[in-house]
This record gives sequence, C-alpha cells and structure tokens, in this order.
Amino acid sequence: MNEYSRPVYSDADWAGDVNDRRSKTGYVIFLGNNPISWCAKKQSTVSRSSTEAEYQALVIIAAEMSWLRQLLCDFHLFLN
Repeated sequence: MNEYSRPVYSDADWAGDVNDRRSKTGYVIFLGNNPISWCAKKQSTVSRSSTEAEYQALVIIAAEMSWLRQLLCDFHLFLN
C-alpha cells in the first residue's frame, strides 16, 4: 500500500464576468508533489453569493477527486 499526500488548491471568483455575472472556478489537484488534474472554467449557473460560488467549486472538485480516486484504485494505488 502506497501513501501519497494529495493537496488540492481551489478558488472561485464570484460574478467575475461582467457580461453574464457567472463565477469562475479554478483548481489544481496534486499527488505527492505532482499536479495530476487542473481546471479553470466559468461555472454553468449564476451564483447569488460568494459562498454559493465556493460550494459550486467544491462540488466540481469532489466529483473530480472521486473519479481520480477510482482511477488510482484501478492502478492499484490505494489512497486513504
């Protein structure tokens, strides 16, 4: 069993687009010291608060982490 740290850094810019007021989400996921997934994109819906924009970013990251965890399990790299 291999142990890897997997820090995740994220940010959400609430209503950052002046034309449609949609927020932007960005994140990078590391495995050890190596970035293995990253994204920067506009959120699909308009958030009514900065907290809602952050929660939407959290949902995107949780889905990506779940997918990555399953992928690593397929490679027999089990994470806690």
